[in-house]
Amino acid sequence: RAGDTVTIMSMHTPETIYAIYGLNYIGAVANMVYMTLTEKEILHSVDNTESKFLLVLDAALEKVETIKAKLCVPVVVLGVADSMPPHIKLGYRLKVKPKKHAFIAWRGFLRQGASEAPMTTDHAAPAVIVYTSGTTGEPKGVILSSYNITSIAFQARMAGYHLERKKRFLNILPPFLGFGITMLHETLGAGLNIHLWIQLNPNTIAKQFVKERPEFFVTGPAFVDAIAAQKHTDLSNILFFGGGGGALSKKSQDDINTYLKKCN
Repeated sequence: RAGDTVTIMSMHTPETIYAIYGLNYIGAVANMVYMTLTEKEILHSVDNTESKFLLVLDAALEKVETIKAKLCVPVVVLGVADSMPPHIKLGYRLKVKPKKHAFIAWRGFLRQGASEAPMTTDHAAPAVIVYTSGTTGEPKGVILSSYNITSIAFQARMAGYHLERKKRFLNILPPFLGFGITMLHETLGAGLNIHLWIQLNPNTIAKQFVKERPEFFVTGPAFVDAIAAQKHTDLSNILFFGGGGGALSKKSQDDINTYLKKCN
């Protein structure tokens, strides 16, 4: 219901995005927590926000299994492979066996839906909670409204970032980051073709970046260094290449700018 909170511990998979927008549609709040939370922190986050559900990516299921006796809310499991095309899903399943559990699977959860809920019209109400990094103490929950997030998306469109329908965005930003949730909404709202890449290994991402040639890419310094190490010579496909969230030395900045200029 409107005003209820659901804790989501997941990466930017399609099911996670459906859940965020579904909650937002009815006026409920998505409490987006880090995948690195300990068992104790998961319990605290669910209890502190009085969450009605916990949605968890199956890759992090082991932590939830150990505290299931202490959890007082239903748990819905989002599968990494749920939206994969059949041939890719088969290859993934050969490498990673599905985890057996006693919780509610995503598809089973959807089948339990009884009726269509009305759309919220209160755009200033809380929509998402994201957390600070905790560099100066305990991470703090930051409450964002639909208006907050949509305002940022509108500003990006007006700022001349070339956000145009069907342009490609290689998205490696987790939705539990404030930057991640706003970039997701910006690019979805503009109709970009978004490739959701959740394997956060810098070298793997660098290779995918070179292979896909997206027009948009947003990241942190470590991933830029990995891209520069690919010795790729043509980045003329890029319309927007940005980032932040990490320290950058003057030398690294100069090296990156030199590399980008050399690559068009």
